[in-house]
Amino acid sequence: PAYLAGFEWALGQGYDIICEMDMDGSHRPADLVRLLDAMRRDRVVDLVIGSRRVQFGRDAGMALVP
Repeated sequence: PAYLAGFEWALGQGYDIICEMDMDGSHRPADLVRLLDAMRRDRVVDLVIGSRRVQFGRDAGMALVP
């Protein structure tokens, strides 16, 4: 898929952060600021996920796969 090619390109260029979002209007670009701020606050973070389906900013019992 195209997004994987984009990820590979960005990593090859040395980018530290890669953002992916739908372009159908279901994701608000302004929300990227909040996600990036979360990463900048704690530089040991490897991944930040935003979801409309997670209530009150908790993981709601969802497991992460390593």
